[in-house]
Amino acid sequence: MQECLSYFRKRLQEVYPSEEIEAMIRIIAKDVLGLSGVQYLLKRNDPIPEEKQKEIIAIADRLFQGEPLQYILGTTEFYGLTFHVEPGCLIPRPETEELVDLILKENTSESLTIVDIGTGSGCIAVSLAYNKPQSKVFAFDISDKALQIARQNATTNDTQVEFRKIDILTWDTIQMGEKFDIIVSNPPYISQSEIELMNRNVIDHEPHLALFVPNEDPLLFYRKIAEFAAIYLNPHGRLYFEIHEDRGSEMQVLLTSLNFKDIRILKDINGKQRMAACELD
Repeated sequence: MQECLSYFRKRLQEVYPSEEIEAMIRIIAKDVLGLSGVQYLLKRNDPIPEEKQKEIIAIADRLFQGEPLQYILGTTEFYGLTFHVEPGCLIPRPETEELVDLILKENTSESLTIVDIGTGSGCIAVSLAYNKPQSKVFAFDISDKALQIARQNATTNDTQVEFRKIDILTWDTIQMGEKFDIIVSNPPYISQSEIELMNRNVIDHEPHLALFVPNEDPLLFYRKIAEFAAIYLNPHGRLYFEIHEDRGSEMQVLLTSLNFKDIRILKDINGKQRMAACELD
């Protein structure tokens, strides 16, 4: 195994930090070799079958070209569940897990009506439905591909989520039949001007529709979703966002202007302002 892993490390050492390479090795050991963390440590000097060696080398070559590991393997872990991912949906991030955790901790009722706007892979909606099976969970997205992947993830994780193709930017042309206790979204929030600062594997492979907003209106989706929430939240309903780390104060102003109360800009585990939460006045 060591010879194969040495090739893997050497192939990627100029592309990824060593800590990230080691993290990828542990994921590959689990997904390709079927080894848990402990088993990997115990068996890392054992030989690997030739076909598995070829598979790992092929993965290293694709990683070197910038393809995300999650797309190569076709799966990723999120909030204790396994999600299928492929080009056409955003790869779930750890900070989004923190958003799900916040919602679950703050909303103890087992019977809620929840909507996830811009669901992508369905990671937020499916995780909430899994942990609150008595709740009614909806998920909106404009992308047919994302909705296909999200439906697959709901089925795989044995959850009930109602998916709808909705463009939230034109929500005022749609008559909704429901009101919600919780509205949550991780919408596009990266300005076009920030593209040059991002990793190439994100820019080249992940859907720009789920990432970028116009330079002149970086809060476009937040404003539209908050306006939707002002109409479609139940009394004392709650609105949750994942946000750009540099726009916490702008979010505070936006939500205040729409008469939300108990507005909180919250930090993630890395101390960055990455979540906003508020309640309908």
